[in-house]
Amino acid sequence: MSAIIIASVEGAVIMCRAEQSIAPLEAVATEIHDQLGHALPDRPTPVTRHGRDRLPIYHPPSLRSRNAHA
Repeated sequence: MSAIIIASVEGAVIMCRAEQSIAPLEAVATEIHDQLGHALPDRPTPVTRHGRDRLPIYHPPSLRSRNAHA
């Protein structure tokens, strides 16, 4: 499972750079969260991603400025 997570994040980072957007990384984060929820159903989840509490997402300054003008 860890290899899939790492490959997914690496691919999302490449797509983020190509698209100059953080949307691919956010999509992958949501999918990883969902998959881990299915793989570890008995473990408590401190944060949910669907419409409730969310962790703040770090936006590097270079992407923040690009997304603000998009």
